[in-house]
Amino acid sequence: MKKVSLMVLSVCFVLSILFVGCSKKEANSSNNSDSQTNNTGRNHDGDASEKDPVTIKFMASEAISDFEEYWVPIIEEALPHITIEYIDGGSIHPNSIEEMIAKDSLPDIFFASSADDSKTLKAYELGYDLSDFIEESKDLDLSRFDPEHLQGWTTWSDDEIWLLPFMKDIFALHYNKEIFDLFGISYPTDDMTWDEVIDLAEDVTGEIDGVKYRGLHMADMSYDMLSQVAGDLQFVDPDTQDILWTENAYVVDVLEKNETAHTIPGNEFPEVPEETSAYGPFLDGTLAMLPRFFVKPTEEDGIDWDIVTFPQWEENLGTGPPADGWGLGISATSEHKEAAFEVLELLYSDEYIMDLAETPLNAPYPDLHESGESIDHLNEDDHGHFMDKNLEALSELDPAEAPKIRSKYDSGVADVMSSMIYDYLDSGQDTNTFLREIREQEETRVLEELEKE
Repeated sequence: MKKVSLMVLSVCFVLSILFVGCSKKEANSSNNSDSQTNNTGRNHDGDASEKDPVTIKFMASEAISDFEEYWVPIIEEALPHITIEYIDGGSIHPNSIEEMIAKDSLPDIFFASSADDSKTLKAYELGYDLSDFIEESKDLDLSRFDPEHLQGWTTWSDDEIWLLPFMKDIFALHYNKEIFDLFGISYPTDDMTWDEVIDLAEDVTGEIDGVKYRGLHMADMSYDMLSQVAGDLQFVDPDTQDILWTENAYVVDVLEKNETAHTIPGNEFPEVPEETSAYGPFLDGTLAMLPRFFVKPTEEDGIDWDIVTFPQWEENLGTGPPADGWGLGISATSEHKEAAFEVLELLYSDEYIMDLAETPLNAPYPDLHESGESIDHLNEDDHGHFMDKNLEALSELDPAEAPKIRSKYDSGVADVMSSMIYDYLDSGQDTNTFLREIREQEETRVLEELEKE
């Protein structure tokens, strides 16, 4: 009996030691896991006060006038272990980047003014792929973005996500009700084509009581018009750098549609070059229709206006211009990528995305617009001057398709096309001759850019 008792006691003693050892091991493992979670910066459920303090340098455009007064307090209150250091970089431009490099002040987070800012990030090896962070994130879901909008950004970074769209561009056909009433013509309607809008412009162009009214100004939208209908057009071949866009058949249509509109008697461009911009005439009440980025005139402008969907091509109904807009990304040189991504998760949350975008209507998630939540989120203080407008028109069209890869020289095409219609109508040339000369100018542009590298 004594031997059996001793054996039993011995076995119990050994088992107790093993049990305690295993318990300590499990406890240590659990503590290590908790410690790692607290330091990743990805788990919002953890106690932020236990995370190591970190300063995140945030480069934001001066166009965000309330960044330090509004954005910074929101971030620092929600993430108390993070301090935001504001860097006024203006934009992701080579001059800005080189100045930051010289000062050793490259940011952790970039605020991009356009998707093609990725070409500058590529040139300075600053692009960082956010894909792994997003895949592991509980809060940031790529499926909420419009695929074409997202593709419009990744096309500049070889299909990696260097910059994630934060605000989308929104477009509309703005019209002045008073001018239509003066001419006794019915207002524009949603889903009109370019040809229908041009025909309508003829009916609201003319002089009444000594005031000259123009029906339509569309010359500034040639880049967006071509992108609407040309599909995944590469403007410049990314391998050979050959000019492709001038050979696209729809470029001739863009020129001819503009010629039809801007040679309507009385609808020609103003004689003074400074007045060719359509914003002034529309706000002054002498322009009947303006297809453009959402303008949002105020009561002080004194015009009775509304909007319908941006004009479409008969060949590609339901498609608008590229959504482009503004975006956010993390620098490849950042030593605090996990904390920087925690900031992005916060900014892209439903709690803040609509308040931090230019308007809730610029938020990049289609479901917020389809449900009407973005319109409901407008408030009288900031948006009262346009809350009674046909705002559903801003999200009815799908963004234009983007190619999967671009040449970095594609970005220069927008500048060329911004003046193309003025140059074409001023030249008096036929379309073939004009486009041949434009192609030669484009070849020279690309060659000059190549020589600078």
